Amino acid sequence: EIRFCDWSSDVCSSDLTEVKIRVKNEKVLGLERELIEDDEGNLFLIFHRHEFVTWNEKQKEFSANYNFIPLPPGWETTDCLQQPGTKKYWIGGNKGLAVFDRQTNQLSYKGHNVAKEAVIEKFGDVAGPTRLFIDKQERIWFDAWTDSPILFCYDLKKKEAVLDYYSFLPIVNDYHELRGVLQQKDGTNWVKGLNIFARFIEKEKKFQQVYNGRSEEHTSE
Repeated sequence: EIRFCDWSSDVCSSDLTEVKIRVKNEKVLGLERELIEDDEGNLFLIFHRHEFVTWNEKQKEFSANYNFIPLPPGWETTDCLQQPGTKKYWIGGNKGLAVFDRQTNQLSYKGHNVAKEAVIEKFGDVAGPTRLFIDKQERIWFDAWTDSPILFCYDLKKKEAVLDYYSFLPIVNDYHELRGVLQQKDGTNWVKGLNIFARFIEKEKKFQQVYNGRSEEHTSE
């Protein structure tokens, strides 16, 4: 079970409510999970590389029976993100990157790219994409783990790769993990994580590591 809190209340502890989570394998309930909300207020709960369930307000429970986002065959979900201002849902999984357009009811993934999405052709077979993020320039960012953390970025408007298998090893010699990309109001993008905090230099398409509030001279190409 999971507990929800009504943050509109001054006293949160009194508003905690336990809700049911219906899954195929109860063992996944103890695994890493992520709660996601889309622009319409739909709630999704992802058990990474295992199950994907959707909240039903009437029944007060999560279950795959309420999923309106279809998944490719044999798909183990790693992340899900609604593209702002659209009905498109980008989905990461063990077999790569997929997109579901709720408006056209089309699901596209590598080998079945019915919508002819350019980014699916380019990065659709990157296994395990996670921490999906779309910035103000309509570029989709995500990372995946190969021998080390690798960052990807694709411009959805220009239909071209910005970062292609981008590694931080030139500037981070220690063990590190990527924990997502964030964007400031001025458009500056940052990558954060374990043993890494770096600023994206747009003109050079490189990251610059920052230590204790100061930029390091070295950059990762």
